[in-house]
Amino acid sequence: AVVSTQSAITGGDENNLKFKEFVENHTDVEVHLINAFNYGESIKSLTYQVPIILEQVKEIAAEYDKVIAVGHSQGGIIWRGMIEKWEDHNVDTFITLASPQHGVANIPSEVLDKFVESKIESEGLDSIVMEMLGKIRGMFRLEFLLEMFKQVILILGHEEESDELIESIFNLAPANYYLDSTNHTLYLENIKFFPELNNEKGSDQEKETQKKNFLGLRKLVMIGGPQDGFLVPWQSTIFGYFDENGYAGQNVLNMTETTFYKEDLFGLKTLAERGGVEKHVVKNVNHFQFGYNRRIMETIVLPVLKDITENVAN
Repeated sequence: AVVSTQSAITGGDENNLKFKEFVENHTDVEVHLINAFNYGESIKSLTYQVPIILEQVKEIAAEYDKVIAVGHSQGGIIWRGMIEKWEDHNVDTFITLASPQHGVANIPSEVLDKFVESKIESEGLDSIVMEMLGKIRGMFRLEFLLEMFKQVILILGHEEESDELIESIFNLAPANYYLDSTNHTLYLENIKFFPELNNEKGSDQEKETQKKNFLGLRKLVMIGGPQDGFLVPWQSTIFGYFDENGYAGQNVLNMTETTFYKEDLFGLKTLAERGGVEKHVVKNVNHFQFGYNRRIMETIVLPVLKDITENVAN
């Protein structure tokens, strides 16, 4: 069976239904769409979401020998969180669709720019706003964000609640996988969920258990592309990321050059070395289209499903 979690905000959108219909029309595999934390609910802390969704998933998975996990965008982050917390799971293969597995470094790229351009009619104002967005991207580091939040809270007259309010901001799901590669110490101190997910924080026992659970996978299939237009950098979908100079330096490390891989923090290197990692770069598909794209379904997803069913049969 395929168990699919959706991206943030979208809820049970048309792409999820198309994905289910396509798979069930072309294979004997059943597809279960998880209906949880839709629309505005999706910004709740991932530390809160993961165990609740996991209980739903376990009930479905108990009906099958093997299941295939599919997660689009934030749904892929949630799925990795569930896999790492799920001892003796029966997830054979984990397919991620435009999912920022190495985190995000900045506000959305082309998608946000196009939205702004479409809403501003004045050409002069348009250029001013676009220039401002560029400056914000250039300053978008954790140190800058913390100082900005403190100043806003001070202006609003809530200085005594500053630490609590800032913590609540970083508890929102989109901030749960923000990774500032220019200041790793500040990232570990302030970001919730992601450092634990990547085994950068936690007890030795917790880290060992999460790594063992991740390595319970037979295969990890990651799908992303340069026209994503939303995730920064898009290479995070295949475990690439900016180096220590961050967004400003624009130097993206490939998966094997990252600390996650080199130090094998949660088992990515081990899984890759035993032939269990596939990376697919698909051009001319935007972030939202990755949720369902017929070309991807026919050339990548269906062959993966066929491989799984044959492997299980043998």
